[in-house]
Amino acid sequence: MEQKRQLYISEKEATTIQRPISIIKKSRDGKRNLFNNERRQRRKYVKKAKDDPVNEQKWINKAIRCTERIETYAKTLAIERTKAIDIDPSDTSDIELVRYY
Repeated sequence: MEQKRQLYISEKEATTIQRPISIIKKSRDGKRNLFNNERRQRRKYVKKAKDDPVNEQKWINKAIRCTERIETYAKTLAIERTKAIDIDPSDTSDIELVRYY
């Protein structure tokens, strides 16, 4: 039983590890929606934490996780944008240079 519990805990912790994600392939609206949905969820969890003192910690943890995801998305997007811009200009045979904003 203890092994099963440890396995469950390790699987639960694995979900909090930042997996590689790609945001640059999303459309402008897709990127905007990704960020806005996380912000909306965070506001909802903060409100629930204020309204429900019994489960307050649960809602706070969910809000913190939303904040972590927003930060992860922002960092990933910044990295992908710099990689897209830092293409070697001498090697543009099959690549169209695209300006990301």
